[in-house]
Amino acid sequence: MVSDDPNKQHDEDRERLLDEIRRRAEEAELKRIEEEDRSTGHSPEHPHDDEASSPFPTLPPPYPSSPSYEAEKEQRAMILRERLSIALDRRNLDNAREIFAELELLDPFDPDLTGFRNRMAEVAEHAREPEPEAESAPEQSTQVSQAESPSDSGPFSSDEPALTAEFPPVSEESPVRSQPPPSRREAGEDVTSLYDAAVSLYEQEKYEQAMTKLDRLLLLDGGNEEALALHQQIERAWKLAELIKEEEKKHKAAQPPPAPVEQPAIPKGGKDSDFWGPTEIQKSDDETIVVPSAPAARRQQPPLLDRAVARVSKVHIPIRPLLTVLGILVVVYVGYRVVDAVMNAVVPPERVICVFPPTLLEGGTAEQGMVDAFAADLIGDLGSVPSVQVLATPTVLATRGRSARPTRLAQSFGAGYYVLWTASIRGDEFSGAITLMDTLKSTPVWKTTLESSLENLPHRRLELARNILQAMEVGLPEADHPLASAPPSTPRTGYGSYLRARAAMQSGASDAVDQAMAAFRHAVREDSTDGDAWAALGWTYILESERASVPDKSRLPAALACVERAISLGAPKAEAFRTWGLVEQMNGQYAKAASRLQEAVKRSPSDAEALRRLAIVLTLLGETEDALQAALAAAEVDPLNASSQVTAGLVYQFRGEFPEAELRYRRALQEDREHPDALELHAEVLVYMQRADDALAQMGDVVARVRSDPAAYYRLGRIAQTAGRPKQEWMSAFEQARVLLEGQLRVKPDSAMALSLLALTQTRLGAFRDAMAAQSRALELAPRDVGILYNAARMYALQRDKEQAMKYLIQAVDLRYDLRRIVDMDLFNLRSDEEFLRSVTRQ
Repeated sequence: MVSDDPNKQHDEDRERLLDEIRRRAEEAELKRIEEEDRSTGHSPEHPHDDEASSPFPTLPPPYPSSPSYEAEKEQRAMILRERLSIALDRRNLDNAREIFAELELLDPFDPDLTGFRNRMAEVAEHAREPEPEAESAPEQSTQVSQAESPSDSGPFSSDEPALTAEFPPVSEESPVRSQPPPSRREAGEDVTSLYDAAVSLYEQEKYEQAMTKLDRLLLLDGGNEEALALHQQIERAWKLAELIKEEEKKHKAAQPPPAPVEQPAIPKGGKDSDFWGPTEIQKSDDETIVVPSAPAARRQQPPLLDRAVARVSKVHIPIRPLLTVLGILVVVYVGYRVVDAVMNAVVPPERVICVFPPTLLEGGTAEQGMVDAFAADLIGDLGSVPSVQVLATPTVLATRGRSARPTRLAQSFGAGYYVLWTASIRGDEFSGAITLMDTLKSTPVWKTTLESSLENLPHRRLELARNILQAMEVGLPEADHPLASAPPSTPRTGYGSYLRARAAMQSGASDAVDQAMAAFRHAVREDSTDGDAWAALGWTYILESERASVPDKSRLPAALACVERAISLGAPKAEAFRTWGLVEQMNGQYAKAASRLQEAVKRSPSDAEALRRLAIVLTLLGETEDALQAALAAAEVDPLNASSQVTAGLVYQFRGEFPEAELRYRRALQEDREHPDALELHAEVLVYMQRADDALAQMGDVVARVRSDPAAYYRLGRIAQTAGRPKQEWMSAFEQARVLLEGQLRVKPDSAMALSLLALTQTRLGAFRDAMAAQSRALELAPRDVGILYNAARMYALQRDKEQAMKYLIQAVDLRYDLRRIVDMDLFNLRSDEEFLRSVTRQ
């Protein structure tokens, strides 16, 4: 009985605290709703005016400040309805069923249950429909195509059925078609407000409400990196808070109940006064109180353990301070994890360095290109050390146009060190000032100046690389590595020509390969012992061979001879083995090609070009997991290069991981809006992700910029057709492509590429006979053109002629493996076919 009152008081205090927390949460939520109404121009008296247009159910007003059981029940039901609606919008049937069961158990008479039950049935029915990869999807698409064939009307009437989308059209109930997406301005404002609201709720430790806000945000912008990061932080904090609550419950349950105080035994046959002494006060004659002379019996003490339990049971536990302390501990823990993540981002476990492009103090465009080429060689020297990760040259050069400070840029790359330097070239003399900076402290670690002639500059460059590694406290490589000891001081008389050739390759000009090849040849004529120049010359032979639409292997022996010469002269660098791997690939020796490229990556783990090439060859061999790792490694060391992001996206798309591929293509477009492949690939993946409106808007912008390009109209038409848009919409795009192609053929009747693209357009319009005639003419004009062969495979795949499609696809792959064309939307019908996978891989 002693401990009942304290326990009861404890429970009452806890309930009062929870009521206070609920009341404050309700007031904060009501204030937020009123602020949102004011910001959107709605009066608080009409909070449900926009309920019909909102993608989420409108929240009911909070329950009163003194909540009853019914108010708490309604609040819980409201949260469950909102979560159930979000789960159904995402088509997450398992999660929706769990939430629906909880809602039904909470309120079996909820009028919204019928609507949610119907929506769950629709989602379940949609989930049972075959995916686009299944064999039934093409058959269904063909039937729809026959129903909408343009053979009944239009200028291209034909007895053959027209072709529609190889994917099932977006259903009327699909989230993509059920409600128009918000404009970019409206979406941006909604995303910002949702993010700010989530942060505010997170700071108030209202984790469930914060997660709801983030779920809404991610529905609008699924690739928002800040929202995803905040989502993970809230999940960790929520789990930690739940864990603390569970531990508190366990601790309370583990406490033993207080033992009852043992009552003293009363002697048999007596009464209380017999034990404790007489209860009556004796009085004398003069009414003076007389205390009995005999002492009263001493009261027996309970055991020590029982007394301790009784004392502890009387202790009143302050709930409010305890919860405050627990909240502070949670915030400190989360803050520690955030700081630790930031520290790891700035100073990662491995040594990462960014060599920023030098600032030219004196000279013109030619001299700027030469000092950039010198920086590229220094990057290659540092990148040859396995324990160091170096940002690749394309990313380094791309930072020149960025307005952010070097320290902030280095932090964004995860670099612990960066190099700032100035340089100038006067005739044959090179001078520069180099500073190695610590990213975390933003202070110099090491400085030096460099004065040298161009002939001795390679020797000084290796010496500079060794000093930078020592300043970073990085162990030098093994004895056979060029940086293991002091480099030889033999002058290289052709180094000036070598730098000019490198500058030409980095310029991006249309004739860059021709200029670089001429300069490298001049360099090896001036100094035939320059192994670096021989290796670079071999690489230009590879680039020249790849430019031709018809594979040209005549340069491969010369490229291989350059590699052998470079290795024999003591320059077994990554570039030599990269060239060797491409020679093997063009000769059809794919296993050897992978081995040579892996050797190139081993000698220079930061060689982004070797990593990208290795990813493509490993995909060809069917080793898609290793290919993905290589592609992601290339994107890590070369993040500002759109080609690295596109390569990673291609591997993701080949594996059928479309959300990841979309993210990579979007990153590529952020770096280069004019990339030849990123825009089209991104639009295709958006269609696969049921975001046809975004894809059409994107391709519409392209068509608006290049109105005379028939390929742009063809891509726009097939996206509209595949997305199930009205027939008139995609027919108009294909008609415009046909008109432009026929105009080109009137000027140049023997244009094989125009004929090939016309065959694809006629196939989409349903004129199969005209399409086959145009494609046959294109194959006669260019039987070994890789682009024509791939287009022939695409045309027959659209016409459901699998045998002919596989025939031309195998020929194209044997001549040149082009992953970009293999993942093309026109070949989607064959993606689930085992013969297709065997044809595009060489396991």
